[in-house]
Amino acid sequence: MPSILATIFLNWLGTFFLIFFVKGYLVFKARKEELILSLGTGFCGSFTTLSSSLLDLYKLLTKGDHILFLSYGFILIIGGLIVAVFSLKFSNEVF
Repeated sequence: MPSILATIFLNWLGTFFLIFFVKGYLVFKARKEELILSLGTGFCGSFTTLSSSLLDLYKLLTKGDHILFLSYGFILIIGGLIVAVFSLKFSNEVF
C-alpha cells in the first residue's frame, strides 16, 4: 500500500509540474520548443512514470484485489485530470 500512495503522489506532483512549468511558464515566455519538449518529457516525465503505475496495477490484479485495482486506476486517472486542470488554472493566474 505505501508504494501505491507514493506512486499516486509522484504522478500527481509530476502532472502539476508538467502543466505549471512547461505549459504555463515556458510557453508563456515563448521559449524554444526543444527546451519545452526536453523538460516536459525528461524532467517531468521522470516523475509520472507509467511503468510504476502499471506494475502496481498488475500486482493488485494478480493478487485478486479487484476493488483496489479499480479504485487505484480510477484515482490515478481522475485525480491526474483534476490536478492537471487545477495546475493549468493556477499557471494562468500566475503567468
